[in-house]
Amino acid sequence: MKVAQIGVAHPYRGGIAHYTTSLHQALQQRGHNCCIISFSRLYPSLIFPGSSQFDQSVKAFASDAQPLLDSLNPLSWRAAATRILELRPDVAVFQYWHPLFAPVYSAVVSRLRGQAPPIVLICHNVEPHESHVAAKFLRDRLFGKVQQFLVHSEKDQQALRQLRPDARVLRAPHPAYHLFDDPSLSRQAARGKLGITQDEHVLLFFGYVRKYKGLDTLLRSLPEILKRQPVRLIIAGEFYESRDKSDRLIRTLGIQSRVAIHDRYIPNEEVAAYFKAADLLVAPYHSATQSGIVPTAYAFDLPVVTTTVGGLAEVVLQGKTGFLVPPGDPAALADAVAKFFRNGQQAEFREHVRKFKVQLSWNNIVDGIETLAGLGEMGTGEKGTDPN
Repeated sequence: MKVAQIGVAHPYRGGIAHYTTSLHQALQQRGHNCCIISFSRLYPSLIFPGSSQFDQSVKAFASDAQPLLDSLNPLSWRAAATRILELRPDVAVFQYWHPLFAPVYSAVVSRLRGQAPPIVLICHNVEPHESHVAAKFLRDRLFGKVQQFLVHSEKDQQALRQLRPDARVLRAPHPAYHLFDDPSLSRQAARGKLGITQDEHVLLFFGYVRKYKGLDTLLRSLPEILKRQPVRLIIAGEFYESRDKSDRLIRTLGIQSRVAIHDRYIPNEEVAAYFKAADLLVAPYHSATQSGIVPTAYAFDLPVVTTTVGGLAEVVLQGKTGFLVPPGDPAALADAVAKFFRNGQQAEFREHVRKFKVQLSWNNIVDGIETLAGLGEMGTGEKGTDPN
């Protein structure tokens, strides 16, 4: 099968670019002929909150992407659609994650419909993180042109059933990222790189710092955690909001000596050190549909504490691979973290993670694409089962 994947890829950075590359590799491993149509310009610089949109990692996760789409230039949308038609793919797979790109995709899909094979939209977020009327209008306009969707959570599946009851929607859990692993790096060496002593208990908050990710809840929980268990918190990721609020909260709570902030985009070659050095990932989301950070932790056999929002409960086995707590509840978060260390079950939790993460395979996504392209059917009772 020939697959045209339309989404963001290297040299752009971030989770969706990593997803596109990982899926590209999984499709190739299945024996499919793949190409990626990516962007020459992604976010307009005026609205991008970070320091750079580009990945400057030494260990680049690159693929032979064709950078044809300019988010602000409709002429490029026409050219990209023409190129996709020239490739004559058996399926066109679009990576959707933000309503900013809905007009781009709507234009391309409109030119493909009736001339091309099935169009599949992999929808990372049905509801945008920062929702408003214009965002929903743009999203609905795109969704109305697509008949086949693949999502990663039951919440998104149900939302799409309401928005598009006539569409076909498959669900598969967000896969675990293995592309960051460094088998040569030991836990001891990882801690040495980060300046952490070997006997410390380490909590990790990883990824872009945005309001919906709940860092404030984690910081407010830390004094109570420290009453029960000495820990060090590492915050690793670039702040996409003002850092001043977090710094003030840390000072007010008097936890400066127990918090280390690495306020920068963590390059690919350094990711393994953070996850190997940690004892527990804490992802205290206020809202979410799913998360790529939790599967990344699982790839390193790292247990998690996260919240009961979106599809996160679908990928955490309570009391086995981690703990689930209500969002915005520092006391409950502190209880879960303290319980994890108090019971001395770290090795047992890691074993549960090792067994569970095999379910978070990229093969599930490839199976879904093949099913939606008409090449197969996903097994009854699996998370990717066609609900219609």
